[in-house]
Amino acid sequence: MANFDQSVTTVNFSKNQLTTIPTRLVELIPSLSDINLGFNRLTCCGPDVCKLLQLMHIDLGNNQLRDLPSEMKNLTKLCSIILNYNRFNSFPEVLYQMVSLETVLLCNNQVNEVDPHRLIKLVHLSTLDLSNNDLLNIPPELGLCASLRYGALVCPLP
Repeated sequence: MANFDQSVTTVNFSKNQLTTIPTRLVELIPSLSDINLGFNRLTCCGPDVCKLLQLMHIDLGNNQLRDLPSEMKNLTKLCSIILNYNRFNSFPEVLYQMVSLETVLLCNNQVNEVDPHRLIKLVHLSTLDLSNNDLLNIPPELGLCASLRYGALVCPLP
C-alpha cells in the first residue's frame, strides 16, 4: 500500500482474498469512517480495526467470522455493522455493549438465540436483520425495543 493521505474517510477492500485485515489501516485512525471488507476470507477481525475510533460503518459480510473482539466496544461512533453470510452461532457479545449501533445485519449465519433484554439497551438500534439463522423462537420481549423500526427475524421470500 502507498502512503495514505490523512483525509481518507472510506476504504473498500471488498471482493479480494484477504485472510487478515491490512495492518496499515491504523495509519488512517484520524479520518477513516467507513470500511468495506466484505467478500473476503477473514476468519477473525483483528484488533487494529478497534483502533479506528472515527469508524461509523463497517462491512464484514461474506467472510468466515465466528466472533468479534471485545475491544470493538471502543468504536463509540459505529452506527452500522454488516455481518451477513459469516459463521456466527450466537449474537456477538460485544454488540450488546455498543449503544451507538443503529443497524445490525446478521442474516445467513447460524445464530440460535438473541437476548432481547440486552438488545433493549441499544437505544438507537432501528434495523436488526437476523433472517435465515437458527433461531428456535422469537422472544416476545423484542417488541419492547422501542427504537426498532425494521426487524427481519425469518427468512424473507425472494
